[in-house]
Amino acid sequence: MAMNHATLTAEILAALNGAGFNTANPYSRLDDFVAIVVEKTIAHIQTTAEIQTTAGAPDGEHTGIIT
Repeated sequence: MAMNHATLTAEILAALNGAGFNTANPYSRLDDFVAIVVEKTIAHIQTTAEIQTTAGAPDGEHTGIIT
């Protein structure tokens, strides 16, 4: 499943609202802060993630580390 910047930002803002933060206040700039954190987190994961595979085709051609 691909990571979605807009969806993750909305989910975090909703969680903050649920915890009592006022993200609708334009002076708080929480929406800007969350958007930056989400953008940089997704970029970091996409550029540095490694996946260890242990199964695949019967001849094992799909085993190893995918970066």
